[in-house]
Amino acid sequence: GEGAPDDDDDDDDERLPHVRSSSVMDRTATDLSDDTPDVARDTGDISGHTEHAQEMIRDLCSGTYECIICFNAIKSRAPTWSCNTCYAVFHLHCAKQWGQKSTGGFRCPQCTSDVPNVPRRYHCFCGKKVDPEDDAYNTPHSCGETCKKRRGGCPHPCRMQCHPGPCPPCTEVAVEKCFCGREEFQARCGEYPDGKSCGAPCHKLLPCGVHRCQRPCHKGECGACPIEFKQRCLCGKVEEIRPCTGAEETKIDGTDVPATFTCKAKCKKMRDCGKHECGLPCHTGPCPPCPLKPENVTTCPCGKTSLRILTAKVRTSCTDPIATCNKPCGKHDSCEVHGCQLKCHEGECPPCKAQVAIQCRCKATVQRLQCSKVIQEDEEVPEGKLWPPRCTRRCGVMKSCGRHKCNEVCCPNKGPHQCMEICRRKLDCGKHHCEDRCHPGACRPCHHIIVDELTCCCGAERLEPPLPCGTEPPKCTRPCTIPQPCGHPAAPHECHLGDCPLCTVRVERMCVGGHTEIVGPCHIRNPTCSATCGKMLPCGRHRCQKKCHAGECPAKHREEGASCGGVCGAELPCGHPCDLECHDENTPCQQLCKMKVPMKCKCGRITKDVPCHKYEARVQALSGKRGGMGRVVPELDCDGDCAHEKRLESMRSAFGVKNEEDRDTSGGLVKMAEVVYTLSAWKLLSQHGDAYVKTIERQLADFLICVDQSIILPAMGEEKRRAYHLLSPFYHLSCATLDAERGEKTVQLTKSHQTHLPKPLLSQWRGDPMEICQDRATEYPESVIIVTDPPNVTDFALMKQLKPFVGRWIGYQKSAREYLIVFMHASDCPAVLSHLRRSGIPGKFELYSEYASTGPTHASSRTTVSTGGAAFRRAAASGSAPAASSSSGPWGAARRNAPSPTNRAAPVELAKNPWEALGRKK
Repeated sequence: GEGAPDDDDDDDDERLPHVRSSSVMDRTATDLSDDTPDVARDTGDISGHTEHAQEMIRDLCSGTYECIICFNAIKSRAPTWSCNTCYAVFHLHCAKQWGQKSTGGFRCPQCTSDVPNVPRRYHCFCGKKVDPEDDAYNTPHSCGETCKKRRGGCPHPCRMQCHPGPCPPCTEVAVEKCFCGREEFQARCGEYPDGKSCGAPCHKLLPCGVHRCQRPCHKGECGACPIEFKQRCLCGKVEEIRPCTGAEETKIDGTDVPATFTCKAKCKKMRDCGKHECGLPCHTGPCPPCPLKPENVTTCPCGKTSLRILTAKVRTSCTDPIATCNKPCGKHDSCEVHGCQLKCHEGECPPCKAQVAIQCRCKATVQRLQCSKVIQEDEEVPEGKLWPPRCTRRCGVMKSCGRHKCNEVCCPNKGPHQCMEICRRKLDCGKHHCEDRCHPGACRPCHHIIVDELTCCCGAERLEPPLPCGTEPPKCTRPCTIPQPCGHPAAPHECHLGDCPLCTVRVERMCVGGHTEIVGPCHIRNPTCSATCGKMLPCGRHRCQKKCHAGECPAKHREEGASCGGVCGAELPCGHPCDLECHDENTPCQQLCKMKVPMKCKCGRITKDVPCHKYEARVQALSGKRGGMGRVVPELDCDGDCAHEKRLESMRSAFGVKNEEDRDTSGGLVKMAEVVYTLSAWKLLSQHGDAYVKTIERQLADFLICVDQSIILPAMGEEKRRAYHLLSPFYHLSCATLDAERGEKTVQLTKSHQTHLPKPLLSQWRGDPMEICQDRATEYPESVIIVTDPPNVTDFALMKQLKPFVGRWIGYQKSAREYLIVFMHASDCPAVLSHLRRSGIPGKFELYSEYASTGPTHASSRTTVSTGGAAFRRAAASGSAPAASSSSGPWGAARRNAPSPTNRAAPVELAKNPWEALGRKK
């Protein structure tokens, strides 16, 4: 049927419910489910139809015409719908399903042309009859009546019987005229859709009104007159070959060349006075009389004052000067708005110099311009000049799309800014882009339609067209049957599109560097091992130091014998390696070695690093001065401090006194370690062992030598985080806990300017910390600070307060009310004690030497918390308790009510070593 009848209202369906339910719908279900082919019927005489229509009639009559949607034959009793553009025939129910699945409007499944409405009824081919009866003597789906469809450009209806396909050309004969209208001829309707030419000259009058068209009989207007001839300007100075325009022709000086145009040049002819030129544009006829003749001039040039008033002299010639007055000129010759501001003068007025305010094109700013430079609305804008003037302000208004802003300078648009860019956003299908102009909101659905069947990889599951663009292939749960390219059996997985999962069968392959056999998954074609590559680089002197890898080894140059880009490394005469870039044999290594070499003074107190070449120069200089003495080691000069230490050492030797740092805490002769660890660190070593602690120490040491200032370690458990928090202060590292992925936690390490490797490491120490603390407290009580009534003193809390002294003390709980902080150097105690008293940590802090001498019974009567470091030192120097300077604070009442010590022993000096004073500088 045709597309136009498909626009019928649904009321027609209600008027024929019995016909559609009993005949059409039953026929649809029966004809589609029955596989019995139609009985071929006679096509009759179809010679008058087009070839396309003849082929369709033969296929429909023989029952071989297929619906391209379902690929089933269209039977004679099945309701159909046909396209008006390509004339293809489809099952009606297939066309309805196609329209329901289509997005963006219904389109013909074959030619994809737009159809106004989804087909709802079964019409014959000519569209006049609804639900045509099947007649064995007619073409299937034809009503058997005259077609009467209109053909484009033809007033006569089709006289063939209702048929599929295009209508044949009209065969009616009519009398028509040629284009010029002088001849008539008979022709079949539609034979000359654009008209016919008689071939004779047109002879229509051209627009010039003088000549006639000489073109052969043609369609449309004749156009401008093509005749060109020599013409002169009105003043007769310019001659040109110009086309005929029909202008009035004027003969000049009796010549045959007509004058038809003006050259716009000023006329150079003399006026009737014989003294002044005409000055008017090119014109015909005599020039006007001289305007400066005495009889023509009766006032001054501005016209405001009579010449009789200005002067008694009478002008007798046009060349006599014209008297001027003192009034402003006021003429509007050069400016229609402002009068001439000069005094009355002869000649033309100069350009107007008045300043006028002109708004820019966007009306946002005002510019002041000279009036003579303003272009009026009726004037033509000169080429290359912008008018109105432009400001430098960019518009910045959001366009209608809501995505782009107007960037035009001095934009004149005051209304909505329509975005003219193409959207280009990807549509929901994921394959096509929006071709509409940029717009707000979501883009329209993709109008493309999938006309092919979609199947899974194995073909068991399928989706019938039409389908919206972007539809994914159907999911299939059957097992995949694609064999692996390697030949191994594939792991069980479902049917899928794309590549199968990688083969995970473990096979043995040689690593890419040829070092060892590696067992790994089959899909890893080029396995690598952990060995060093070791391949010779192009330079021929160095080997690749990277881990086993595929491809070429990294090198600066690929040419044989060229530099590889690494360090030379050849041994210099001094024994150090050459640190220049890899070079060939013809290039010498560096002449001056810059490696740092330590130099010490004679006593060994001063150490300084100097470049190797300077060190060797001093060695050679000393060896030359002391000939025959062999290689002489150069030394630095000792300073005053060295002499001072030498005197102290001699005095210690004379009295048999050892340095405190040289005395063993247990009374032995072993020198004390530079770093001591807290009891928490010792417990970590005893609980987890050397291997566990060495792993953490190795990671901390690797971080110290790298260039990074901060590092975040992988996620770890609470116990390991605690270990990092315990050990990082001994390296002078900052350790902070961070949240990691999946709810886990990790730590971040940060360096400081004091970061260094402790000596010895925790894993290298083999001693008893409790024995050290007890011996130290007994032998050197002045190097111990005691905290009485401690609420909760821990190693962590003390390490935060005593960061500069980490590694120089050990703390342990002596009793429930006593906590000892044992220092390895007594000189640290005064500063630490003063700091702890000011820190606000709960508890009472004092030297263990004083506490042990007075006894614990009088501990509560001593003023320890609020007394500052200076007061403490004064008290220690004088041997008396520090006075309470104020009764305020949390301990003021205790100081006021404290009993005076009567039986207190004399305080012990801060340092037990009597020679400690000798080491102080004056």
